[in-house]
Amino acid sequence: ALQIVNMLIPLITLPYLIRVLGKEMYGLVVFAQAIISYLVMFVNFGFNIHGTKEISINKNNPEKIQEVSNSILIIKGILFVFSSVILTLILEILKINPKERLLYYFTLYLCLYEFIFPLWYFQGMEKMKFITYINFTSRSIFLVLIFVLIRSKNDYILVPLINGIGALIGGLISLYILYHLEKVKFKIPKISILFLHFRESSVFALSNVSSNIKVNLSKTLIGIFLGTVDVAYFDVADKILRLLRIPLGL
Repeated sequence: ALQIVNMLIPLITLPYLIRVLGKEMYGLVVFAQAIISYLVMFVNFGFNIHGTKEISINKNNPEKIQEVSNSILIIKGILFVFSSVILTLILEILKINPKERLLYYFTLYLCLYEFIFPLWYFQGMEKMKFITYINFTSRSIFLVLIFVLIRSKNDYILVPLINGIGALIGGLISLYILYHLEKVKFKIPKISILFLHFRESSVFALSNVSSNIKVNLSKTLIGIFLGTVDVAYFDVADKILRLLRIPLGL
């Protein structure tokens, strides 16, 4: 069901966004997403692999689950704060104008979602239905708001904001499930425990860098050297290719 939703929503929203925003503004939105994707890697830091492993082998040990869950969320929270600072430095270096800077800050929702959504917990506990429900909810909100609020090319700034609303709601629901329905207690671990999980996850972080950079480097280079219109063309082709791959994953 989730794969079908992932396939249908781009088919519905992509033509509309390109027609209303225009190729240049749509390309600018995609370029901002490509820049923020590097910060998402930083916030992720391999915890989706490390966390899944730790949760899966300790699923019958509530104390260990509590330690792992709280450690990962705290570390990701710290990395999210650092990512915000890094973004500010990047915008200063690239000399992005003030109006466009707001677009990049709104696109930080990708990092926020990476921080608060405990994907690693649901995968480790093999409770994938929660991921489906939460993603379906957030994507449905995005779909409705896109057609309601995006009316002209000047509304390009609302695209990441709308995405962010859906992501924030989905993330908060997931935390509610984690700490209330799943009854994981929040307790700040010792600093030594935090460093332990940070060190163990760093191996996975390094292994993910090359594959993730390859995915987004093309959009980044096209945006810097060719312009946002070409980014829009590339993104459309890339999304079509991804759509063609989805049935293979069903």
